[in-house]
Amino acid sequence: MTMFSSQWFASSGPTVTISFTASSTTDSDATNYAGSFDGISIGTADSARRVFVSINGPRKTGGDRTVSSVSIGGVSAALTVRQTSPNGDAHEVWSAVVTSGTTADIDIEFSATMDACAIGVWSVYDGDSSFTTATDTGTSLSQTVTVPSGGVVLAAGRSINNTTATWSAGLTENFDTQFNPAGGTDSGATSSTLSGSSTVACTFASTHSDDTMLVVAVGSA
Repeated sequence: MTMFSSQWFASSGPTVTISFTASSTTDSDATNYAGSFDGISIGTADSARRVFVSINGPRKTGGDRTVSSVSIGGVSAALTVRQTSPNGDAHEVWSAVVTSGTTADIDIEFSATMDACAIGVWSVYDGDSSFTTATDTGTSLSQTVTVPSGGVVLAAGRSINNTTATWSAGLTENFDTQFNPAGGTDSGATSSTLSGSSTVACTFASTHSDDTMLVVAVGSA
């Protein structure tokens, strides 16, 4: 199953930059993970900083899971892209403009109890407020996304088993974390060199039909 969306971007303006700042995991069972991700690095404070958080959550019991709310440093975040896995696990990216602070408490609440939670964090500077997104699920995670000239890309991959990920050319792997006693991998990557119609692919060493990938491209403001 795939999904793709695209929006127009400004052709001129400040140079957009991206910085990977942190990844973190917790194996605790919870619906509300307030307090689990406190003091997370979010990079250099700036009036033009938008913080993106990828969220990987395996469900505790049956039924689909989604993220209900996210706050970053006390700022309410908005859903950027979502791909619930065929098994019902949550995989999403949320973002908010957070102008102050170099660290933040990231509070995440799910629709129901989770078995664990993993996050990746990026800060994007001088980026547009609209995004191009793509999602994929299955054993082959590869999507074509339109990257604005001078834009940046962040991507997150999720596997249900403890394995490792490899990202396609042009992307720098930021983290590849195995977590969750039941098995699971959270991976993330970025690029500031891709432009135009570009392929983003995440290949896990052991593939599963329940694996998922999220892609976000951000243009210049």
